[in-house]
Amino acid sequence: MKCTLILMLAVVATAAAQPANDLKEYLEAVRKGSYDPVPPSVLQASEAMPLLDVLAAYEQDTIVRVRSRAYSIARRIGIKSEVPEVRAAVVDQLTLGIGDPDGGISGACSDGLTGFAPDDFSVTVKAQIQAYLVPATPHLDQVAMLIGYLGYDPASASLHGLLQERLSSTNKWSVRLALARMGDQESVTFIMEKLTAATLSDNLVYDVVPGLVYTRDPTIFEFLEQIIRQDEPLCQSADPDSSRKIRCGYRVLEYMAYAIEDFPIPTDEDGELELDDYEAGLQEVRAWFDSHETYSFKTDVY
Repeated sequence: MKCTLILMLAVVATAAAQPANDLKEYLEAVRKGSYDPVPPSVLQASEAMPLLDVLAAYEQDTIVRVRSRAYSIARRIGIKSEVPEVRAAVVDQLTLGIGDPDGGISGACSDGLTGFAPDDFSVTVKAQIQAYLVPATPHLDQVAMLIGYLGYDPASASLHGLLQERLSSTNKWSVRLALARMGDQESVTFIMEKLTAATLSDNLVYDVVPGLVYTRDPTIFEFLEQIIRQDEPLCQSADPDSSRKIRCGYRVLEYMAYAIEDFPIPTDEDGELELDDYEAGLQEVRAWFDSHETYSFKTDVY
């Protein structure tokens, strides 16, 4: 009986170790130039922590493609996990990845972190992200908006300090958006002054509106509501074969839906509108805004 139990435990231990061994073999193959997909045994493993231990070692590899693949796999594991310890461990690894010497990996890590909830970030990790708020950091715009999403108040001074640096207009705008997300009214006023002088067009809707939605600021959302109520067709249709212009509000609906609590039009698991008739949807949302002078925002998503 005792021997049988020992044998069963050995089998279980071997089965648990197999995904980690498969992951090592896969990353060694990547080192040699393989472009094969990640083994299913890795992505379907019931125990994630042994995999993260393997990935942590390869995230320090001398070869860029190996490090890149390791961080990518870590993110995939963390996003699908419902275990707080696993998600926190992945956030730790991706945060270290922001400091990777390769700018592409750094940017992928800061972007990848936006898929996690604020509760997945410890105070220590938030402080580490704050330390990246320097002009030399690759994709500084992403890092600034990440810290704004996390609402880490100690980073406010660092963000304000960046506004005094010689940065690109894109980076400075992102810093303003981050501060607005954190409730900085001076930045909200700055953004609104720029919007007042802007012309409603495809460029505004596609390039600027997503950042405005990110702020979750009531004053800025009043501006977005104005676009929803605009009837003049000023934006290009999403149909590449059509030259007909459409109301810009159709596109803005798609950006706003995932950010507002109890929005009248549901979204799927990817945040996409579940809507067939955009005209009817636009009228429904206008009526909803008419009856909701105030509303709440979803702040636990980026």
